[in-house]
Amino acid sequence: MMLWTHWLQAVLVLRPACHRARTFLWMLLVLMGLCCRADNAGVTSFVRVLNFRGQAYHRFLHLFHSTGPGPGRPHHLLDSPVPCPLPPIRSRLPPSLSRRWHQGAKGG
Repeated sequence: MMLWTHWLQAVLVLRPACHRARTFLWMLLVLMGLCCRADNAGVTSFVRVLNFRGQAYHRFLHLFHSTGPGPGRPHHLLDSPVPCPLPPIRSRLPPSLSRRWHQGAKGG
């Protein structure tokens, strides 16, 4: 349980990215699903690992809808860099987890 407490503290740094509380809570669930899922079966794996009902599938599917670059869409959106939230997140982790995160990112 302590790991989830630290995880939540790290994710709360992202709260300003969402104007609405409901949007943040859905993002929180998506991040939980990413951390816990055992397979890469798309949106279905999020619904399964979080033990949601089938109706949640459509809500999660909506969250992954994108109008970003892709077939027939412009790629100019990728020209401007987006600030990375990892440094502030890592600074909120306890030192032992922060070191492991850094070692994992370097591949060692």
